[in-house]
Amino acid sequence: MRAPTRIAALGVAFFAVLLVGISALEQWGPFRPVRPTRVVVLGDSLTVQASWSIDRELNAAGYDAAVSGQNGAVIADRMNEIRSYNGYSGADIAVLALGTNNAYFMSGDNTRRVTLDETKRDITKAVDEAFAPHNDSPFPNTVTCVVWVTVNDRAHLIGLDTKAPPVNQAIRDEAATRTAAGKQMLVADWTTRSQGHDDWFVADGLHLTPAGQEAYGQLIRESAQRCHD
Repeated sequence: MRAPTRIAALGVAFFAVLLVGISALEQWGPFRPVRPTRVVVLGDSLTVQASWSIDRELNAAGYDAAVSGQNGAVIADRMNEIRSYNGYSGADIAVLALGTNNAYFMSGDNTRRVTLDETKRDITKAVDEAFAPHNDSPFPNTVTCVVWVTVNDRAHLIGLDTKAPPVNQAIRDEAATRTAAGKQMLVADWTTRSQGHDDWFVADGLHLTPAGQEAYGQLIRESAQRCHD
């Protein structure tokens, strides 16, 4: 091999090694890019309504957000999604905006009746799914903070003034239990935040006007930021 050809080959080899080295440093070394904190928000029709506001608030705060609402959802309806976001490429923060329909379906004559005891068990199970590593997955759990949004307990037209308070208490009790166990579970108190803001709600006293959607998104963003405290 003539010298120029040999030099050219060595140059190509050196360049290839250099590219591999840079790639390795980007993937595993000090040059690895820092990914944004991932936040998943799983909720019911209020999340559907406020999804644009939630997504905008979280992304403006630097989060990588995934927002998913399901009309009429009780806690049990979202259990598979809660589980799926805990693991490889999953969420760091899980915001659960659920419980309104559990309270609504607590009436004895409702065909979708959900008892308070069932609701309490589902709250515990949902937080377990968010926090606990799964034996059938090769990936470690990723969720380090759970935020649970409380239920508006002043919507008397649909009975939430009597049925929501025990659901909210169950959420607070679960948060206290997890905190005592060394886990980070926070309560986003929509009940208190929305007090005195009738303009945030439509005629049923539950679903959101545009101003209410803005406020809902802001509360979720603020609560996610509290996970870093």
